[in-house]
Amino acid sequence: FIPANSHEAYWETILAGATNLTAGPDGDLHLTGDFIRVNAAQTVAGSTDVFDISRGFAFLATQLAGDAFAVDIGGTLSGGDDLVNFADSTASGPQIFGDAETHAGRLNGGADTINVTGGLSGAFIMGDARDTRGILVGGADTINISTTSASNLASGSYSGDNDENTGDTTGGNDKINFTGTGTSFDPALFNISGDSISVGSGGAGGFL
Repeated sequence: FIPANSHEAYWETILAGATNLTAGPDGDLHLTGDFIRVNAAQTVAGSTDVFDISRGFAFLATQLAGDAFAVDIGGTLSGGDDLVNFADSTASGPQIFGDAETHAGRLNGGADTINVTGGLSGAFIMGDARDTRGILVGGADTINISTTSASNLASGSYSGDNDENTGDTTGGNDKINFTGTGTSFDPALFNISGDSISVGSGGAGGFL
């Protein structure tokens, strides 16, 4: 049995500095480049990490945050300029966030590059974070999506900064590029935004 704080310290020691993470086709993946969680009163900076991920089986979970899974209230994370290369031959949508999955503290986004090819149905791909409840200063991210079928994009969400913004977001200078045969930009098919997919939710306001 390893206490939660020891578990966190163990992995953050291993992930310190620039890291190259490679993963193959099988097994669920939950990856972060630098920190598990940025706690209150911590001020930290992520490194320039590289993720090379190749998936090959349907219904496998892929959850990836370039720098940390979470930033608590009172914590500050400055994200590194990470590179994510993700290829999936199935229709399993990945969840990829350039800096953090969720944050209630301050997140200064890095200039991340996310390259995704293959199955994307139900994907969440955000340049900085999925859920912003604190302060986000978005980085200058580049998201490149390549698919051979419009149906691969179904129910997916792609944004330069975040998915749900109930905090305070300053959008970054982002680029989202879609390529491939059969790609459709029918707004009923998927969600795309340069900054936030939604602002304010469940009675909580948000600023953009």
